[in-house]
Amino acid sequence: MAFLSLLALFQDDLSTSPVAPAANNSSALLEMIHNSGPVAFAVLIILLICSVFSWMIMLSKWSLFPPRPHPEPALHPGVSQVHAAQ
Repeated sequence: MAFLSLLALFQDDLSTSPVAPAANNSSALLEMIHNSGPVAFAVLIILLICSVFSWMIMLSKWSLFPPRPHPEPALHPGVSQVHAAQ
């Protein structure tokens, strides 16, 4: 019985007329969002919220890193760091 209920969710609604193809000057992404159902739209909103939240976490972690020190001038290839400090 549960299988039949699940199968009913995937049936196409034949009562609606087919949507005209997108015009050349409109965005395919906007057309896809416009033609999506409420469940797909809810999933897109949830994904957008999760994406913004994850970017906030990444940027907050990145701001905790200390600033990089300025590079020291390069020594002559034959002189090591130990000899230069003495």
